[in-house]
Amino acid sequence: MLALDFIRQHLDLVRRALLNRRTDLTLDSFTELDATRRRLIAEVEQRRAALNRVSPQIGALLKAGQQDEAEAKRAEMRELKASIEALEAERESVEQRLQELVRIIPNVPHESVPVGDESANQEVARWGEPRHFDFPPRTTSNLARRSVFWTWNALPRCQARALPSSRGWEPNWNGRSSASCSTCT
Repeated sequence: MLALDFIRQHLDLVRRALLNRRTDLTLDSFTELDATRRRLIAEVEQRRAALNRVSPQIGALLKAGQQDEAEAKRAEMRELKASIEALEAERESVEQRLQELVRIIPNVPHESVPVGDESANQEVARWGEPRHFDFPPRTTSNLARRSVFWTWNALPRCQARALPSSRGWEPNWNGRSSASCSTCT
């Protein structure tokens, strides 16, 4: 997933990458949502600054005995707080839509990657000869379903015991593993 700042700073590069990848995505909605988000943030900050400026004034009015004016300022501040909350809710909605859009924008391919379909790909290196089977190969999931050693009932209760990971946890089908988690122990 690309970062918002990267997309914002390299808008032309990302547009060109989308064209090269032949996707239907455009960045028009991204720029609109980003501009709306920035505008909402600025408005919220301005209103918060106004709140911070007026708060000491209310205290000074109360000390001076001007209750009516202080209450009028408090009413204004309540309205200002309500508008800030509404703007914050709108900003969160815009940010959520922006994040959903950013999630579907593909990564930018390296400059060395040829533009085009699969026929434009270049073979860089090959190790050994590809195997040729006299039968159609099965997928891993099909093999797992047909395996005698792997049934859904035999899977451990906890994912930490079921799957190896970068931490070095290894599956151990006797119900224990080198991993420790609150569910397993």
